[in-house]
Amino acid sequence: MKALPLAIAALLLALAACSSPSPPCERIAYDNPHALNVVFLQDGFTDAHAEELARGILAALAQKEPWRSHGSINAYLVRNDDPSLCVEGRAGPLIGGYGPDPLPPLQCDVANVTRLVGSCGVARAKIVVMTNDSVASQAGVSFAEPAVMFLDMRGMPPEIVQHEFAHLFGLVDESARIVSYADGPGRRAAPNCVATLEEAKARWGRLYPDGYAFPQGCAGEAAWYKPEEQTLMGRLPDPSYGYGAFDSWYLGTAMDCCYSPSPDPQACGAFFRDYPEWAGCRT
Repeated sequence: MKALPLAIAALLLALAACSSPSPPCERIAYDNPHALNVVFLQDGFTDAHAEELARGILAALAQKEPWRSHGSINAYLVRNDDPSLCVEGRAGPLIGGYGPDPLPPLQCDVANVTRLVGSCGVARAKIVVMTNDSVASQAGVSFAEPAVMFLDMRGMPPEIVQHEFAHLFGLVDESARIVSYADGPGRRAAPNCVATLEEAKARWGRLYPDGYAFPQGCAGEAAWYKPEEQTLMGRLPDPSYGYGAFDSWYLGTAMDCCYSPSPDPQACGAFFRDYPEWAGCRT
């Protein structure tokens, strides 16, 4: 459940450049022209099984708010019959000294992934690589598209899908023991993780009762603050957990402002001022 190193930036930039439609891609769900594009790329499954898995991921998201109410998604499935497209990488230590990741990452051929995802003809997308290899399920912490998530689909529980998908919207792990940014020892503030109590109150206070005590332990820093103690963005999310008041509001507002046909100018103007990373999401 850790996030990807930012070394995947080159892959993301390459994917953004591709847009010519061709047969490997099939649209399996459509909402509206402005909706969030999600491209599923299968690695090691039959076409029928891959479509079943992709629809299962969409169903897992729809189990929880805000996706249940704000799930404007256009979904595409990319067929792949190349067994060498993605291979197991080398397992490595987590930043923060908590020992090696027990599972290796998945490493994919950039040129071929670019070609396959580009066959869907969408300019921007969240990309979900579904594999049956024994690898670490992980996602890149990102605000813009393209952004990539890798899922080991052998018995993938819905709460892990829900956790990883939120990384693609810039949310980090709400835990002192998991570091969402795995590219170095430095920590960064995120929408759901701040360094001071004053900032926590300023960002999130309107969503919680007066006197609410914001808990600590976020993005690998024991002293940093998070909105709530038990949410889907925690270290070991439970199926009963939701995203919590702030995370749910943030994700739902991002969906409304960036991927809905008729965003509210006043509400979205305020959202883009507070979270400028999203300001260009409709262009």
